[in-house]
Amino acid sequence: MMDGAAWCQNVSQIRLLLIWFQNVVGPFNVPSNPSEEDLWLILQDGRVLCDLISKISGVEYNFHNLPLPCDRVNMFLSAAADMKLPLFEATDLDEGCYSSSSCKRIIDCLLSLKNFQEMNELKEKPSNSPTDSRQHRSEHLENPGKLVDCSENGTQKGHLQPRRRWKIPSHENTPLTADPGLPSEQQSALPPMNSVYGPDSLITDGQPQTGPSPQHLQQINKKFHDILGINMKTDSNSEVESPLGKNLENVSMQSLSGFVTAVFGNKQQDDVARHVGNMLRKVLEELERCFTSQNQKVTKLKSMLKEHINRENKLASRAMLLETLATGAGEEVKLLSRHLQQIKIEYKRAEDDKEMKEAMIESMQKEKSECEVALENLKRELEEVVKADQERFRHLESEKIELEQTLKAKIHEKQTLLQESDKKIQELEAVIALEMETIKRKCEQYGYFINFQHQLLKDVKWVLHSLKQEVLFLKNGYEEDLKALEGQLCGLVHAAVSYHRVLAENRLLYNEVQDLKGNIRVYCRIRPFLLGQSTKHSTVEYVGENGDILICNPLKQQGKEVAKAFTFNKIFKPSSTQEEVFRDTRPLIRSVLDGFNVCIFAYGQTGSGKTYTMSGPSSSSDKDWGVNYRALNDLFEISRSRKDVINYEVGVQMIEIYNEQVRDLLFIDSSNRRLEIRNNSQLNGVNVPDASMLPVNSTFDVFHLMKIGQKNRAIGATALNERSSRSHSVLTVHVRGTELSSGAILHGCLHLVDLAGSERVDRSEATGDRLKEAQHINRSLSALGDVIAALAQRSSHVPYRNSKLTQLLQDSLGGQAKTLMFVHISPDIDSYGETLSTLKFAQRVASVELGAAKSNKESKELRDLKEQVASLKELVSKKDMEIDRLLKGKSRIKGISGSLFSESYLDMQDQRLRRQTLDSKQ
Repeated sequence: MMDGAAWCQNVSQIRLLLIWFQNVVGPFNVPSNPSEEDLWLILQDGRVLCDLISKISGVEYNFHNLPLPCDRVNMFLSAAADMKLPLFEATDLDEGCYSSSSCKRIIDCLLSLKNFQEMNELKEKPSNSPTDSRQHRSEHLENPGKLVDCSENGTQKGHLQPRRRWKIPSHENTPLTADPGLPSEQQSALPPMNSVYGPDSLITDGQPQTGPSPQHLQQINKKFHDILGINMKTDSNSEVESPLGKNLENVSMQSLSGFVTAVFGNKQQDDVARHVGNMLRKVLEELERCFTSQNQKVTKLKSMLKEHINRENKLASRAMLLETLATGAGEEVKLLSRHLQQIKIEYKRAEDDKEMKEAMIESMQKEKSECEVALENLKRELEEVVKADQERFRHLESEKIELEQTLKAKIHEKQTLLQESDKKIQELEAVIALEMETIKRKCEQYGYFINFQHQLLKDVKWVLHSLKQEVLFLKNGYEEDLKALEGQLCGLVHAAVSYHRVLAENRLLYNEVQDLKGNIRVYCRIRPFLLGQSTKHSTVEYVGENGDILICNPLKQQGKEVAKAFTFNKIFKPSSTQEEVFRDTRPLIRSVLDGFNVCIFAYGQTGSGKTYTMSGPSSSSDKDWGVNYRALNDLFEISRSRKDVINYEVGVQMIEIYNEQVRDLLFIDSSNRRLEIRNNSQLNGVNVPDASMLPVNSTFDVFHLMKIGQKNRAIGATALNERSSRSHSVLTVHVRGTELSSGAILHGCLHLVDLAGSERVDRSEATGDRLKEAQHINRSLSALGDVIAALAQRSSHVPYRNSKLTQLLQDSLGGQAKTLMFVHISPDIDSYGETLSTLKFAQRVASVELGAAKSNKESKELRDLKEQVASLKELVSKKDMEIDRLLKGKSRIKGISGSLFSESYLDMQDQRLRRQTLDSKQ
């Protein structure tokens, strides 16, 4: 860092160089108070330096073709070396104003170049006379505010070049930054900023200036006096009095105690503590607010003090600048010395202001301590009030004891009155006994009246018998009319019976054809290659028309395991559409409406297209619907076509098996709801009775429910599939049909199962929850394989209960339903192992013989008998409850009045009730 004198000298030299640059090279956009950074911005490009050396030396340098600034700077340095000028390094321009040595070398070189130009100009023109020199020097001393043109009337390259001169700036120039601690009238009185810096503040073009007038100099002196002689506020105006301090000094302890006694003298014991707490909190809040305001005032005073210190530093720097400028000229020294004296006086005033502010800060701190003392006094008074309250509480305790003694005396008195009441009750009981005798006599009279009513009942029964005879006569007449109508309807009935007979035969033949194909049908579907997968190598070598498929591993060229052949009911190529896949599945949907249970489930590795086959892509169109949507749509169309013969009712359940737990997908929050699987034929195919079963009337209702279920289903991203199903999804459609002619009831059940994909952890890169899900999925699929193996071997024990999945599919795999399995495989080479394992499992499934499926049809007679049995059971339970009630009434009547009814009469009533009960049971 350089000292103040050196810094002021550098500033004056920089301004002198900039004036010289504008005269020689041309105008620049330079601020009125240029800094070292402004000079460096001009010189760094190198163009100004080359232009200067060209105009001064008279040699044209071709620097416009040089692309880099460093090349132009080196050209300037080589030309300056030829002129024997002091040089600087090219790197000095990079360091710039950050290095004092570099700054000094560059300024010395440019000043030498300026002197070189001035010497050449003096040699080219005749020297002035000594008289002119003295006149020029005296004019400069008398007018320090302007720069005399040293080359007046001189020319350059044949053209007249008037020099730029300095002048004293006017009032319109930029003012000094206002001090925030000064009043507005003093801030408005500050002179402009440029008027302090003297002749270097502005550069103007124009004609030579004459010396300023005395009035102008007096105005300049007045401005210097205004900026250096600003008066500070007096101590009386800057004092800040705290009203809180005065108020706290005027508060006496006695008046405060009287105030507390007046406020809390008539309050209850429970209210005193609350009021005291509220008042104490308000007092503390007020004190804290006062402390905060005092601290803000102290902070403001400190900031004002800091601004005064900064202002003093600015004045000191200005004084140093004026002292430096004073060394340049004789007359300027005297003028600036007077200004320097004024600055010292201002500095002394600032010191006095600083001491006054520090005294104000001390007074504020003293006032803060006084507030803290007052707060302590208030706390002591609060403690005294609390002690008084405690004394009052003890007094209330003594009063409480006295009241308890009084209450005990009153209780003794009440007990005496209670004994007297008991005596009165005994007297009233004697009166009641007399009234009971009266009631007995009335009961005998009621007995006679009941006998009379029985005689009337016999008469009514005789009338009823006569009415029955008349009804039978009318009935015979109606039967003759019905026989007449029977002849007319005979033809229609015969035709309808024939139609239904043929329809039933067609259905039986159709179902027999389906059963001959095999109870478990296996359809294989090959997934097309995904985007980004290579289609050159595929594991599927051949697909036949009769369900034949040949797979091989292209990486193995020799050996027995090069190719494997499998045969299934149907093979769907990668180009097969959703409509083609469902076309062979449609006959099973018709079996559901005929009362059969049907199960369709999709099996395969993860990412092989199971969910695509069963549900289709998300937000798909009609042509992309999966088996689920198409099956339900076909089911409703068939049911509407049969509405004149059978009335169907359809209900939907949708569950999932996630981590060996059964969850309801149609329930809002099923995570904490446990569902049990029950394999019971009496439940009409409802294996999970606790799951939500919602009735549906159209395909749209089913779509809405399936969207809800798909949204609640557990899915996750793996390395093989971004939307991998992490659970087994089961959509169950329950169909109940009632034949309008015979009243027979059909129960059909359609299970649409989307199994989670089997996966290898090393390929799916499952970790954490995904790993746990994969373990449960593989374990349940392994249990399914064990069940299939046991069924294929016709083992006596089939392990259905090893997994929730096999337990749920027990009815479908145990010969109670028609079952279809979709096997999905992936054609890429990386999935060859999973593909081979999947096809082997499908081959075992195809070899299972479950037997013929049975229709869940219940005739009207059987249903009526079941309803009669249920109603009789309900009637027996009601009669048992009535007997128990009468027996309890009998015992109660015996306890109240043993002599009211004779024992023989009660036994007779009991026997009559038992006889009626036995008759109703028979």
